[in-house]
Amino acid sequence: MSDPFSFFKERFAYGRSVIGNIKDFSVFDLEARPKRVFLREEAKELIEMLVLYVLSKLSQSVLVLGLRGTGKTSNVLVAAEAAKVEDGATVFYVNLRTANTYTKIYTAFTGRNGRGLSWSELLDDIVEACSQPPCIVVLDDLLYSLSRRSKAFTVVVTQDYHFEEKLSESVKSSLLPHILFFREYQQRELYEILKLRAEDGLAEWDDAALRHLAALVARDFRGDARVAIRALYYLGLNAKWGEGDIQRALSLASKEIERDALEKLLFKDLVVLFFVTKDEDTVEAYAHAEQFLRDHGLSMSKPTFFKTLSYLQGLGLIFLAKKKANRSYTYEVKHLLADPDVVSQILEKHLRT
Repeated sequence: MSDPFSFFKERFAYGRSVIGNIKDFSVFDLEARPKRVFLREEAKELIEMLVLYVLSKLSQSVLVLGLRGTGKTSNVLVAAEAAKVEDGATVFYVNLRTANTYTKIYTAFTGRNGRGLSWSELLDDIVEACSQPPCIVVLDDLLYSLSRRSKAFTVVVTQDYHFEEKLSESVKSSLLPHILFFREYQQRELYEILKLRAEDGLAEWDDAALRHLAALVARDFRGDARVAIRALYYLGLNAKWGEGDIQRALSLASKEIERDALEKLLFKDLVVLFFVTKDEDTVEAYAHAEQFLRDHGLSMSKPTFFKTLSYLQGLGLIFLAKKKANRSYTYEVKHLLADPDVVSQILEKHLRT
């Protein structure tokens, strides 16, 4: 039996021999800005609106809807970057999953610490930062109050299909947001994405394997480009392109991305997901979730419960199916998780902290 140092040395030597096929690891980092982006037709429409804004300086709001892995953020950012390069537009990108407090949002716009300031004071400074057109603001969530007061071209990127319904009528009438829906990627589009990543990140690859991988992701993973890119990484790492290799890479990639999505859920969202994996009936699941939260000093209304289900469906973790119950209709839930037990593991971790 080898000692830990010898074993590490042996595996390190093997690792160096196999990673030679990876030219650039950052190409497969889903959090990094890609070097090249496959431009969707929907993004071309966005660019047309950006051109009009840059020329007219008249503020506009755009709501970009779509499931995860449909290229929303990457396409929006590359469009904004094009406006920056061509006309010197100022571009702000705020990810509200990480900039999740008013002061963090303030820092993202101004570069300053906003501690001690009221929200109205923070907002005044943010609006001032966006007051000189052309200015493009990309948000992964709310902040419509910004676009109402500034002269910016504001893009809100969201997976919540009911986002517009949550806006008040006064906000809708004043903003009149243009809606762009990013549908699931198709096989041909996924192949183009994989080809770009292979060219930028790998020394060698198999084109037939790329086409097959694209077909499987389009068929089995709702065209999720994240799954395709991470699967390509595992294939490229081992430099093996057979059918079994592709299946193993897809399994690794889908579980990795699923766990990452679960780790980022808020506690209440995780509780709801846990109980709908145990009971498809939303009436029963809500009763159990509401009792569980009450036992932990929290609460959740039924409307909030169903909004959470909509959010989880947008993440691709569940599917809501309408069904008739007596004289009315309700929903039942089908989870789309590869391993539902991971939900309970992460929930237990939350409870221990």
